[in-house]
Amino acid sequence: PPSTELTSVFSTADSARFSWSPGDSSLAYNWFIVPANASPDSANYIQSGTVSADSVTITGLDTLVSYDFYLADVCLLDTSTNLVGPFKAGLKGLVSVGGSNPVFADGDELIDALAERGLRSPTTIELRNGTYQGPIVIPAGATDAQRTLEIRGESRDGVVLTHSGGGQRYATLTVASPYVTVRNLTVENTGGTDAWGVHFTDDTKLDSLIDCDIRVDSNATFDAIGVVVSGSPTSETSSGGNDSIYVGNCFVIGGEKNIHVEGDGGFPNVGSGHTIENSELVLADDHYIEADDLVGFVIRNNVMRDVRSDFEDNVTITDVDAI
Repeated sequence: PPSTELTSVFSTADSARFSWSPGDSSLAYNWFIVPANASPDSANYIQSGTVSADSVTITGLDTLVSYDFYLADVCLLDTSTNLVGPFKAGLKGLVSVGGSNPVFADGDELIDALAERGLRSPTTIELRNGTYQGPIVIPAGATDAQRTLEIRGESRDGVVLTHSGGGQRYATLTVASPYVTVRNLTVENTGGTDAWGVHFTDDTKLDSLIDCDIRVDSNATFDAIGVVVSGSPTSETSSGGNDSIYVGNCFVIGGEKNIHVEGDGGFPNVGSGHTIENSELVLADDHYIEADDLVGFVIRNNVMRDVRSDFEDNVTITDVDAI
């Protein structure tokens, strides 16, 4: 049989490394790239070659061009029966999800593409109006300073990410990679417990949540939280190496706490540079904001209103320096 499990890791904007699981009795591997959606004919080859190892690095790619990659095993039999592909190049530019004529039909297709293909360059994902079922995870390693990602809703109340909590991930939306901005949409979690809206998980940095509505159960009293910064998908008090998470111009309603920000295990190893500003925090059971083990924490120009019967403090802070 032909080689399988074709994957790709992009090292720079103009190069790509492809690898695969070898097929039985493969002697070598012919590879070629063609323009995206072109037929795999030799007349369309942009680059091609033969390797004996189960990977190849291709250089000299144009950052403004999209490509498809194909692989053909060299076996004792006719190689024409062993073609694998296309494997599409990493995402870039404006990518639409849902609605009419999208690049991806739904959130599942999008997340699969992020995990398998990553990004080639700065990318904006436009979620068309509709409901997208969670949990949705932006995987670790999907982004970096050269391959930033913005997830933008068509309208703030028209795009809804939803989940009912529980399981191995409590959050509807988990951001596990740096340099990610989530903007202009609604995230809800309908679970009564073990239910989070947005989770910035371990070792994320320079991520942002802007112009969003975050809604969790307004009657929940335990482990229902709108926004969580922590190192575990099921524990808001688990330390993590998160830095410079920004929440701005958001509406957060319901839960035991509206927002929980956890640092990195105590001084001197703390999370730094987090900011919550210009947001409306509503109907928390215990606290609007809870924070631990941080330095340089900014809370500015927020409205906190509508307390519940068990309410304790607007903001509770432990081991936070330079607030």
